[in-house]
Amino acid sequence: MWPLLSHSQGVFIANTLTATMMGSMGGMKMKPTVLTKITYNGGGTWQNIKAPSKFNYQKCDRCGGAKDCSLHLHGASSWFFGSIQYPSVYSNPSSPGLLVGSGNVGGEGIGLDDNDGLCTWLSFDGGFSWTDIAENTWIYEYADWGGLVVMSKHELNGPADEVRFSYDYGRCWRTVPLSVAMYVENIRIEPDGQRPKVLLHGKACRKPANPKCSLEASDTSAGIKGMVYALDVSQLMGDKMPLCKDNDFEQWTVPADDHTPRCLLGQQRMFTRRKQDSVCLQGGDYKRPVPENKTCSCTTADVECDYGYVAGDDGKCAPLPSEKLSSCPTIDTGVYSVSSTGKRLVHGDQCTGLESIIPDTDGKGTLRPGAKPGAQPHGTGGSGRGRRSAASGLFIFLILLVVLGGIFGVWYQFLASAVAKAQVEDLAVAAKSFGASLVGLVWDKIADLAGRGRGAGVSGSTMPRYVALDEELNYFQPIPAAGGAEELQPPPVANGDGVFTLR
Repeated sequence: MWPLLSHSQGVFIANTLTATMMGSMGGMKMKPTVLTKITYNGGGTWQNIKAPSKFNYQKCDRCGGAKDCSLHLHGASSWFFGSIQYPSVYSNPSSPGLLVGSGNVGGEGIGLDDNDGLCTWLSFDGGFSWTDIAENTWIYEYADWGGLVVMSKHELNGPADEVRFSYDYGRCWRTVPLSVAMYVENIRIEPDGQRPKVLLHGKACRKPANPKCSLEASDTSAGIKGMVYALDVSQLMGDKMPLCKDNDFEQWTVPADDHTPRCLLGQQRMFTRRKQDSVCLQGGDYKRPVPENKTCSCTTADVECDYGYVAGDDGKCAPLPSEKLSSCPTIDTGVYSVSSTGKRLVHGDQCTGLESIIPDTDGKGTLRPGAKPGAQPHGTGGSGRGRRSAASGLFIFLILLVVLGGIFGVWYQFLASAVAKAQVEDLAVAAKSFGASLVGLVWDKIADLAGRGRGAGVSGSTMPRYVALDEELNYFQPIPAAGGAEELQPPPVANGDGVFTLR
């Protein structure tokens, strides 16, 4: 999973699956471990997310005083595809610097798990530092241009009988009781996140789970009957939260390790956002100024290892053996030139002075004037023995197909009943359509491969010739564009039953 922080270019959070040795001598076994990593240069380098040094909830502290303790967070795969849908890391363009997610901390060798250390975490500096804001799993949303964080107990954590909101980026929280408890599925806001109003939607619950639930223990409509709450913070706070003034705002950017402004993809982007100590609302009419950009000088954080090279423990890019590489047409045809340094510019980076790090190319595969191309990586891993092995496998597959077909023919002709034959004939009609589509796909693939190799026709047909990839793809983009935040859907239309408005 690759959640792009929608307010900070080049910042991604990803989960990686590794194997950890568990047990004692004689009983060692491999345990799959999910670790969360963060990058501030578009995937050029990755690092662990540091766990907080202090915790608000003892349950959330599983570091045990360990120095190498990291935070691991559930991602989109948990939210959309997991057998248990844990709330995932969430950011929104309307809320610069804000991130909330569910997960746990752990020392070296401990990754994301679902035990009693599961908590909800918040960062208001673009993922640089985090704090625990609740035990267990809560669901969350931002309002008022990121000036408000609203959360409620997620349905995995049982029925919710309250909703909390913070106007100082999670430092303090105000609690609003719900007159009737419910299983909260999600919190919604209009797509631009401008107004201090949210909707909580979910399902009714039975009283044994919470005394404030609306259904009796024997009621079968639990989990079916929908409920919606509307929360308007401006009405709740009244005059205590007036509209913000100019001196209520600050300039903010993602901090570096030394707490100075960080360069992201060669630029410092300064956002205007409300100060943490200002108790005011920005309101629906507020217009956030365009971020101010300052170009940075290139450093090692702006480059990564190019095709055919891999980063060693010392951070240097070392060449890979040719047998570990596949053929790359843009290099083989001279369209793209790999630098003799083994480095390239991180995709989308706009730093200046790259020639001090990569003197022979522009970092995007084009030689500088007067520079001579160095030795180019050419892969052999996709030829020779590999091709012969593939051909042998195809031959064996065809032999098995013929043998199985003969067995099927004998059964159909002499052993199958009339009913079985009718069923086979029905399946054959569907298989014919599927086979036609499959043949078309195979033919297109053969045509594509033939076009790349010869650029000519086969059996009189004109085959598509290989065309060098455009400049964007020649550059080998390190990370595909990640999807945006979850698409907002309108809340369930209520019929007046089970709908409550907090005033």
